[in-house]
Amino acid sequence: MPIRVLANELTTPLIVKWGKVHGQEADELWNEFVAEIEAGEEGVPNGAFADSTTDPPTYWYTFPGGGLAQLEIRNRRSWLFVRDIEVVIVNLIFSPLPLGD
Repeated sequence: MPIRVLANELTTPLIVKWGKVHGQEADELWNEFVAEIEAGEEGVPNGAFADSTTDPPTYWYTFPGGGLAQLEIRNRRSWLFVRDIEVVIVNLIFSPLPLGD
């Protein structure tokens, strides 16, 4: 089943800045991040921890370059069958903050 990794309108600018900081290495880091998500069960990467304080439930997972990504898993359905899974990055936390202004 296909898994798509997307950023929302709040995290897209952060990911763009993250890419500029990491330069050419950013593509490789991003591809590894996506591969880890795809290798997990139903879009939840191995080692992610659930955040039960959110609705819908989200998961926190290590983001390349010293950060954490909050992931929301969305199952897109056709009738009763899941046709694909969207993993949306709804929050990013970097430590230390490497992105500057």
